[in-house]
Amino acid sequence: MINLTLHRLELAEALSQQERAAVLGWSEIPAFFRRSEPILRQGDAPTRCAILRRGLACRWKMNSDGGRQIVSLHYPGDLLDLQHFLLERADHHISALTSCDLSWVSYEDLQQTVEQYPAVGRALWRYTLAEASVSREWLLNVGRRDALQRVAHLLVELHLRTTDAGMAATDAPTEALTQEDIADATGLTAVHVNRMIQRLRSSKALPERGKLMTTEHLQRLKEFAVFDGAYLHHLTSKRSAVIG
Repeated sequence: MINLTLHRLELAEALSQQERAAVLGWSEIPAFFRRSEPILRQGDAPTRCAILRRGLACRWKMNSDGGRQIVSLHYPGDLLDLQHFLLERADHHISALTSCDLSWVSYEDLQQTVEQYPAVGRALWRYTLAEASVSREWLLNVGRRDALQRVAHLLVELHLRTTDAGMAATDAPTEALTQEDIADATGLTAVHVNRMIQRLRSSKALPERGKLMTTEHLQRLKEFAVFDGAYLHHLTSKRSAVIG
């Protein structure tokens, strides 16, 4: 389903009816991946782009001792490997964090659309620039924030992005990822993450297990994270929720 991807592109660039039709006309090959199943492996030379339709996925790197560092999270509508439209080989892995449905779209389709409709090319360019902005924020998160801020910041972003993608808006963000996933995204241990989550719950920044996330929880969580969502640019349409 390209509709959510089209929505993301239109947040980046105004598209005409013809340009919208060109994006919606991309040929899709559906695929299903189970949790933890690889979608792309480092060293692969893909010829098609994966568009996430349902679920959560991540890009990750592995260090010399086999430890995983999650370097980005991805949500329905995201183009998972757009960079290989221009770069030949993958320098990272992409895996499913939950069960995922995705669509394969050939780079040939993308090439033809970009050549015929430059506005679509600009939208894709702006999309990749926004992703780079998120990468810079993640670098700051892992490198300079304390453990509580790291976890809180990631959970705010996760909640905002999943909500914008229509994924269970009232669920706590801790329901979307395991504590091991959060640890690998923040450079902490799972034990340390568990302690931070308990602190956030006791401070009313997260609901108790199985309870619903409220606007009051989200506001408290943002306060712990010292969250400024300007770095998300057009990756979410809920700008008042991001920055408020």
